Amino acid sequence: MGNGPVLLGGRVVLRPVRRGDVDTLHRHWNRRAVRRYLWDDRPVARETVEEIVARSEQDFRRAGYGLWIVEHNGAPVGCCGLRLDDHRDLVELLYSVDAECWGQGLATEAARAVIAFAFETLGLDQLVASVDEPNIASIRVLEKAGMRVLDRQSGDDPACSYTITRADFSRQ
Repeated sequence: MGNGPVLLGGRVVLRPVRRGDVDTLHRHWNRRAVRRYLWDDRPVARETVEEIVARSEQDFRRAGYGLWIVEHNGAPVGCCGLRLDDHRDLVELLYSVDAECWGQGLATEAARAVIAFAFETLGLDQLVASVDEPNIASIRVLEKAGMRVLDRQSGDDPACSYTITRADFSRQ
């Protein structure tokens, strides 16, 4: 079932993304509510999704992490995972869930499972995440998962960077 481990997080099961998930992710990321902040409301090309899945498979082989499909009640409802942020040379937490699942805590459960894996299994020292300032629901997910503001970027696209360290995580 892919190159990485299956993770459990409360009511969600996270399994590594595989090539057969391209259509599922393409539909998911092209839902207007999902792509609003994640893709700056631009349609996502199938080729882009194929590249992301291929990179995730490589990341699992190279670093032990990548993207997981988030399943709830046996059905895919989004994705969550880790990737190297090339600009900061830090590992970044990523997540998205279908709009029908918003407000149910599923993104938080998935994020917590991935954060625990990053610190307890991979032994990483720090994670970061970025969120558009207007995306209050996503900010709540990060804060409930134990992350805190690292910095803010103003301008046309105001954004916040969040962080959590292994020490922060172990104190939770």
